[in-house]
Amino acid sequence: MVAMNRTMRTRSLVNPTLACGLMLTLGVCALGCDTVAEISFDIRKYDRVAASGVTNVNACLDDDSRAELRFVLLDQENNVIRPGDQLSTVTVEAASFNSNNVSLEQGRLYSVSPKGLLLCAQQCADGAGCDVGLECFDGFCLKTSEDSPADACLTAGMDQCQPYRSEIDALDGFLGTEKVSLCRSTCAADADCPSGSCVASPEGAMYCALSDIGDFCTTRNQCQSGFECLPIEGDRGGPGGTERKFCTRETTLQVANGSMAFVSPPAQGVNEAPRAIALVMDNSGSLFGRGVVEDDRTVKLNRATDPDLFRIASGKAFLLNLNSKSYRQNTGISVWSFRGESELGVKPLTGRIDVSPVNPYVGNFDVARTSLDRLSSDSDFGRSNVFQAVTVVSQNMIDLCNDNPNCQTLSDLRDTSIVLFTDGPDDSVTITPGADEAERQLGRERWQANLDEAVAVAQAAGTKVFIIHLDRGVGPDGLETMAADPANAVPALRDAQGRTGPLAEFSQLACATGGQYVYVTDPFGLNFYFDLLTDLVGGTWKVDMAIEALDSVTNNGAYRFGANVSVNLDNRTESFFMSPFGIQTSLGKIETDDSRPVVFKRKGLDAARGGQPGGGDGDDGGGDSGR
Repeated sequence: MVAMNRTMRTRSLVNPTLACGLMLTLGVCALGCDTVAEISFDIRKYDRVAASGVTNVNACLDDDSRAELRFVLLDQENNVIRPGDQLSTVTVEAASFNSNNVSLEQGRLYSVSPKGLLLCAQQCADGAGCDVGLECFDGFCLKTSEDSPADACLTAGMDQCQPYRSEIDALDGFLGTEKVSLCRSTCAADADCPSGSCVASPEGAMYCALSDIGDFCTTRNQCQSGFECLPIEGDRGGPGGTERKFCTRETTLQVANGSMAFVSPPAQGVNEAPRAIALVMDNSGSLFGRGVVEDDRTVKLNRATDPDLFRIASGKAFLLNLNSKSYRQNTGISVWSFRGESELGVKPLTGRIDVSPVNPYVGNFDVARTSLDRLSSDSDFGRSNVFQAVTVVSQNMIDLCNDNPNCQTLSDLRDTSIVLFTDGPDDSVTITPGADEAERQLGRERWQANLDEAVAVAQAAGTKVFIIHLDRGVGPDGLETMAADPANAVPALRDAQGRTGPLAEFSQLACATGGQYVYVTDPFGLNFYFDLLTDLVGGTWKVDMAIEALDSVTNNGAYRFGANVSVNLDNRTESFFMSPFGIQTSLGKIETDDSRPVVFKRKGLDAARGGQPGGGDGDDGGGDSGR
């Protein structure tokens, strides 16, 4: 793009031959493929960098330290900077801008959560209080007397299932838990326990007491091996201004020379390639506080993950910001909702649904924004069929291209992206409650097949999948309001607040398609990441890097990554801080300010779960509690 003075204006005519040939399929030509676009600003200058995150390479399945850092560069008008763009002192080209322009400092790896509150077998007495298909054996609800109540604990590195006891467990605000059992680690002395207390059960078994310290720590023995309990620069303090500490360890970082790449279509001026963006929104019952079963119409707001509809406001802001970008020309947008146990629950909210194939793409962003209001009703319930949603939307992209004689291949003519929001794992595969192990295994295989199909179809469509995963805790009474879901073939491991932790299968799906996985624990933080994705779909840079600590950490599973990312361009250096306090909202809460991306340690993980985190770090919760 040629630099210009504010007193000069340029009129850029969208190429009707290239654009209309495909955009007719997308349903926007009727709105004017020959529309004149006007762009005006001062001499373009590099203004800031924003990092979207770090992802493991090779579809996120490697178990070593190699990763990719993805980021966007923005000018003073908040437009993305891409190869070929002319700035005040330089034209952005590989020869003048490469991995030598990127530096990473203050590298840190963080435990996702040091608390390790994992649900296990339900406590019972005298044969009462067990779900259908379970009986009371030795104080626990089990299928048979040969079962171990600690089976749910083993994948997380713990080996005992013991009831909660208020006299020894320091779980602040943990209500109604006297009938709840939690996973424990065996011990011989206090030094063996993250909470520092090794106690004996009435039966004489030695196990670790629990301390609900959330994302923070107070002493070194609350952290896993190799991590220290340290304050982090930038912390504005917790309640009352008290100092907070994290389980973290320093890590060396290395940027691979010559690894810089632009992973979006290059700028083409008036011949800008047509772009299709699908905004795909979870509309399952958990968002409103409904149960997962289809006939559960009871709303319980204390288990709703987004009762204030932040997802809808953020989705509207995403579309509004997208409409203001210079690369918005030739862009078709579609809005979809999904819920249920089949592909029939994946529905477009925009475009022509009376044609075959369905053409959900529109060029009118106001229409797309208005369609999101249909998600604000609490009349929907049911499960989250995330994988099927990706498959249906990706297949629709392929069908639209096949139906258009001017579309030879998707990759030749347009750039496609799926921006998907969900509040939990894919839980659409169900089995008969009380099913035997053979039926449950078939359910796990169907679930894995749905994930594999989503990856394959998205790759065939050439679409990048960006996933925003809201993992909001439902409060200390979540155990009372979130009933166990015996029909779920692949039960989500949840902590005592109802959180799953970062999900490896979502990271795999995003990375395999060149997208990004974003993990958020507070609905208020959604707006920042939706805004960031507005730029990512327009122009993403990446650089290969190594995170040394991932080679040496003991426990499998998810970790947060922190660093100071600096990019020098146009005789100017700008930085982005990936830290617990990197976003700096006015709220000053870690749940909203946290800009640390998620990375995974994968060696030895259960392939049937797509790399479900294990290890003794307790980041993914436990039990069969579902939404």
